[in-house]
Amino acid sequence: MNRTTKVEIFKEDTDHGFLGANQNWWFDPSFEHAFSIFDLDGFYPDQYFEADHVNSEVVNNYVTAVLNLGQMILEREVTSILEVGSGGGWFTEAFIKKGIDCFAIEGTKAGYDKCLARGIPEKCIMRHDVRMPIVLDRKFDMVLCTEVAEHIEPPFSSQLVEYVNCFV
Repeated sequence: MNRTTKVEIFKEDTDHGFLGANQNWWFDPSFEHAFSIFDLDGFYPDQYFEADHVNSEVVNNYVTAVLNLGQMILEREVTSILEVGSGGGWFTEAFIKKGIDCFAIEGTKAGYDKCLARGIPEKCIMRHDVRMPIVLDRKFDMVLCTEVAEHIEPPFSSQLVEYVNCFV
């Protein structure tokens, strides 16, 4: 598959966001990148992850809420999580620090490198484009995908649903 389209979201070292305000960008023929398949690294260069995008209070609240909800659903403690699209590893790191067996998948080189720089062990993170098929030889108590699905081009959206197969 040829994924050559790149959209510059950083201009003069300023983050201009994901494709601007057009949330229906893929289907909008007036948008110059409609119906295009993007190179993930074009969206998320190294400088995108230089600063943390999620503050520690949000991370702690999210992790606490996820673990509480998981315990209510499973009727036991959550012991393992698959995080699909880990970004800079904010949540992955927090789950690991809480003793959760967390495995993360990140499609961008910058995000993957940030996870490693954050101290997430290589055995807990895989660089893989979540738009592409994957087979993991294990199951998890929970599969999480935060701030990722809306960035996946429609032809690949069903692939994201396949990650549910990793759920216990």
